[in-house]
Amino acid sequence: MNNVKPWIRVTLFGAGSAALSLLFFALFPALLADWEAKTLDYRMNLRGPIATHPAILLIDADDDSIEKLGRWPWDRAIHARMIRGLAEAGATVIAYDVVFAQPSNEMSDQALIEATQTVGSVYYPVAFDLLEQEHVEMAGSSDGGVLDLLNSFTYPGVFDSGADVLTAGRTMVTMPALMHAAAGIGHIASNRDGDGVIRRVPLVVDVEGHPFPAFGLEVAAGYLGVTPDRIVIDPGRSIVLRDARFPNGTVKNISLPIDERGMMLINYAGLWAETFPHQSFADVLAKLDRQGAKALSGDVKGRLVLISNAASGYDMKPTPLEAAVPGGGIHANILNTILSEQVLRETGRLPMVLITLVLAVAGARLGMVSGGWGGVGLGMGLLGSYLIFTVLALTQWRVVLPVMLPVLGLLLTVGAVPVYCLGRAQHAIRTLDTEKQKLESHLQQVREELTQQALRVDLLQEELAVMRADMNSAAEQSREQAAAIQALEAQVLEAQAARERSHRTAAELESRQIGRAHV
Repeated sequence: MNNVKPWIRVTLFGAGSAALSLLFFALFPALLADWEAKTLDYRMNLRGPIATHPAILLIDADDDSIEKLGRWPWDRAIHARMIRGLAEAGATVIAYDVVFAQPSNEMSDQALIEATQTVGSVYYPVAFDLLEQEHVEMAGSSDGGVLDLLNSFTYPGVFDSGADVLTAGRTMVTMPALMHAAAGIGHIASNRDGDGVIRRVPLVVDVEGHPFPAFGLEVAAGYLGVTPDRIVIDPGRSIVLRDARFPNGTVKNISLPIDERGMMLINYAGLWAETFPHQSFADVLAKLDRQGAKALSGDVKGRLVLISNAASGYDMKPTPLEAAVPGGGIHANILNTILSEQVLRETGRLPMVLITLVLAVAGARLGMVSGGWGGVGLGMGLLGSYLIFTVLALTQWRVVLPVMLPVLGLLLTVGAVPVYCLGRAQHAIRTLDTEKQKLESHLQQVREELTQQALRVDLLQEELAVMRADMNSAAEQSREQAAAIQALEAQVLEAQAARERSHRTAAELESRQIGRAHV
């Protein structure tokens, strides 16, 4: 990888960390899902409370009401009085979060049925066990016509055979006569996450292939005047309430994001007891009995009134913000999420993978540029910045960004880059050591050659000195010989001259001798 361009190396390193994170996610999906859910809880707690819709009013069958009205369940004539009183006081919708499953005494049951029918805006729940697979065998009410009864409250349309929407299993329904008198029916099945916390609500479930609404969805649609034929369901994307009419006259579509199983994230507004307006059931009933419905008009006129059992020890469930919340508190948050349009939108799988890849590559870049503990520090700074951004995204834009997978990818990168850099450094050191050894060996050879060459130079210099000495001796001899030769030449010349003189003398003598002879 040493010959690879730096940006390619960084990208490959980040992609490798992201791939390991995805592999971990594929091997342990439930574990990561639980951790991811916990991060959402922390973000909601950090965000703090949000505004609630002013139309929502909670009337609680609380401990004080139990003390004043007696042990739960109360006579149904009491509930009939409450329903009539709230309607006379101007309540737009009454959501009664109580399953009146079995008949009690005939007179009280009839009073409740008649009050429900007369008012015309009362909604009741049914309870389901939710199943992942198709389930057609349902049981609950004594008349045996549960399926036909539930089908009369399903929304138009049929789920595709491949839909992953949760299926209704074992069922407990409200008395059939009361269901027929109600303005609408919705399920109150709680689909808990692996840790038991309720973070999502299945807005629709599969009943015989047809969509059956959640209690909160049905009540909200009734409050907004949206009939079932104007509810568009697209599993994996959204449920759209078309032409929803708000009390101020505004008419618009409301889009509720849902996953493949038909579930919506509940945007919990805050602590149940502190966030929504509450009134005690016993106090409201006493006020109706003493002062009449007009005394309640200022509190309930035009509002959506949710009545539920909030007494200690009854129907308590864990939420992201609290360990124990009455079921009515969860329905109140569902209603608030829909009516205030403060829906939470989760990123899909592709954005999650892209975010993981980008963070891993960025972490690799920071780590390789800085190296060592400096790179780790920068990587952890990037991690902290992303976590802060996820809280900001939830608070400002109601977007739920993934945490666990990107964080895992980034941590793998932050942890692995120093190891990689250390490995590269050690490899570089080993390479340098090898080169050093090679250079030292070559240098030794060169030194030996230089020594040999120095010896040879010394020998040559000695030979040269001898030759110079010989040359000097020869030169001296040459000079002596030259002088001797010159001397000899001089002697030869002198001898020749003497010979010539002798020749001349002899000639003269001969001449003289001849002359004398003639004489």
